[in-house]
Amino acid sequence: MAHAPARPAKPPRTRNNSRLRNALIVFILLAAWLYGFTTTRADIAPLVPNVLPSAHTVVKNGDIFIAYDADHAVVGYAATADATGYGGPVTLLVGVDPDGQIAGIQVVEQHETPGFYTLLRDNRFVQKFLGSRLDQPLVLGEDVDGVSGASLSASAVASAIWRSVEKIRAGTNKPVSAPVQFGLPEVTLAALFAASLLLPRLRKARHKHTLRWAIMVVSLVILGFTYNKPLTIANFASLLAGYWPTWQTHLYWYLVLGGSIGVVLFSGKNMYCSSICPFGAAQECCARLGAARPFNDPDYNPVMSRRMRWVPRWLAVLALALGLAFRQPGAASYEPFGTLFTLNASFVPWALLIVVLFASVLVLRPFCTYLCPVKPALEFVLFARNRVRWLWQTRTIVFHP
Repeated sequence: MAHAPARPAKPPRTRNNSRLRNALIVFILLAAWLYGFTTTRADIAPLVPNVLPSAHTVVKNGDIFIAYDADHAVVGYAATADATGYGGPVTLLVGVDPDGQIAGIQVVEQHETPGFYTLLRDNRFVQKFLGSRLDQPLVLGEDVDGVSGASLSASAVASAIWRSVEKIRAGTNKPVSAPVQFGLPEVTLAALFAASLLLPRLRKARHKHTLRWAIMVVSLVILGFTYNKPLTIANFASLLAGYWPTWQTHLYWYLVLGGSIGVVLFSGKNMYCSSICPFGAAQECCARLGAARPFNDPDYNPVMSRRMRWVPRWLAVLALALGLAFRQPGAASYEPFGTLFTLNASFVPWALLIVVLFASVLVLRPFCTYLCPVKPALEFVLFARNRVRWLWQTRTIVFHP
């Protein structure tokens, strides 16, 4: 007679308050998503004169707005389009005159992170497209210069303008085929993920230490200071809100988000936060200047450490809820790495960055441990992975005689 194999030991029973807390988190995020989903966009027609100043009357014809002057002569056409950048979608209204030149561009809605959008505004990026013709390509980096430190946001703006122009030219929401953008950031990120998977397999501690620091230094230099493309909580909010950019122009977005989640699911370890995150590497560099100790050092208060670990979890819930409710994934993005890597921010981000860097000399990775919202998001993926694995291992097995 066949006997069922011994069932794996069941994990410790979850306390009632933990279950209530998890249920509350799910309710908050679900309510925020429903609120944002039911929010409607304002009417676009009154905004058309902002991009076509000669417009007196605006008539909507499908996806296109036709503008007439006081004598009922056509003075131009306008259309809107969305594109997703690093932190969320950007909606633009583009006006084209009868000669086929872009006459005006207005940002209808933008849900990018404040730092990225500020770079676009200060560099007058949108104005670079004025005067372009409908039959003229709009390739970022070739026909129009990008903005250093905001490449994904600049790409989203260019893509939205391109889609609007295609609507006007073709009279329909015609899909836009764009060349695949694959360069040094994508190659570097893929190599770092591969190296992070190799890291736990090394036997000698010296080799692990050397490879881990090599990963952190490369990430700090290339993903941090060169391209400013770390993983943020806005990526997760954009994913949950359904703002998925076109993969051809945002391959890095899918690599950094999908790779981080994929490594957790495959290896059962959060390798992005421990090794790849460029801001984590910056904190560890500061730790070398002092005698920084980990948060669970016996000399620290263990009770306070356990309580403080819930701070980033609730901050992550708050950031996700705000991003989903207002359909602005970057609305509550407070990570200070944009300030460090671009050296361009307001007083509050600068103050937070200075505090974190000084604290990093005494405490190992203080922001990662007590404030970062990305780590709890990946920890939830790890929890779900382990829970599903446990349920699979403890499934009922039926034996036939």
